Amino acid sequence: MLLSYEFLMMRFPMTRKLNNSMNLLNSLKHGFLLVAPVLALLVGGGCYHATGYDRAALIAEEIPAVGGDYVPGIKSMAGAGDYYIGNDFVGLAVDGTPPSERAGIAGAPGGGSIVDVGYISLDTSYRRTPMPCDVLDRLTSVVNQDPDISLVFHDFKAINEIGKSRLEMRGQIHDPKHKLPGAGWNDRGFVQDVTAMSTISLGPLDRKYTIETTITNHRSSAVGIRNIGDLLYQRGGGFRILATVNEDNSGAPLPGWEKGISGWGVDIPGTDFSNPLSSSVRSGLIVFMGTESGASTVDCHVSLGLMPLDSDHFLVASDPQNSLSEVRPLFPERFVAG
Repeated sequence: MLLSYEFLMMRFPMTRKLNNSMNLLNSLKHGFLLVAPVLALLVGGGCYHATGYDRAALIAEEIPAVGGDYVPGIKSMAGAGDYYIGNDFVGLAVDGTPPSERAGIAGAPGGGSIVDVGYISLDTSYRRTPMPCDVLDRLTSVVNQDPDISLVFHDFKAINEIGKSRLEMRGQIHDPKHKLPGAGWNDRGFVQDVTAMSTISLGPLDRKYTIETTITNHRSSAVGIRNIGDLLYQRGGGFRILATVNEDNSGAPLPGWEKGISGWGVDIPGTDFSNPLSSSVRSGLIVFMGTESGASTVDCHVSLGLMPLDSDHFLVASDPQNSLSEVRPLFPERFVAG
């Protein structure tokens, strides 16, 4: 089973809109979109590049105990032993928590989640400066649209080649509630004889990350894995969600679609997570709108988006989002696109 998508960053000066040129999006192939408006007030960051040290324009690396690249912001959580991949435009950090030592970042059952994302500017000396805009708790790969069935990665490799860098991650499926039909489990809740591999790659001039995930069943019998998705997990504030939904999971039109009303959009009715695969609906482009500044003193925002590479739609499941009737925004804790 294979899932692949892209993660793209663009910067639009002096605007907080998610995208002020939908024609640009229409010209893109399916991908994973990260839209990062330029902050209203530009300041230098605390990155070691500003000290005069430099690196190649593109790098994938384990974050060292001292120095190194990172993604700042109010939810910046990666540190020494985690992994970074970035160029002169974008930066991303992955949780490198070793297995069995402790829980992963932001409540994940282990390592491998994307925990920080942001964009990079230049200071007055034209050195790289990461902008303090990270408001992501984590993006975790899951199976069957279910937040309880996560992919946990424990073997990480940073690879730098001419024209391309990548992070390779190998791991397993964590299913502590034994939900996967046909599976066998060890005493820690990991599915036996099933392996997972994910690759995050980036080019030197890219504003996008290409992410490819493969699950392989080594058992002689089938395991009930229907799809691979990504869970946006949020504790408190972060991203508001826009899902362009008009169809149920079989492709049948949702009631009200002929009037442009499906119940999904900036308002989300919510999904029955006791059976998330069958209660999911279909969506095209998924947008995570950054509604909060990523820093306490700088008006720095970042927004994310998802676009599939191997399909024309996602299946989506979400906790409710009542954007149009809330006095103060309440953010969905769980959103899965697969």
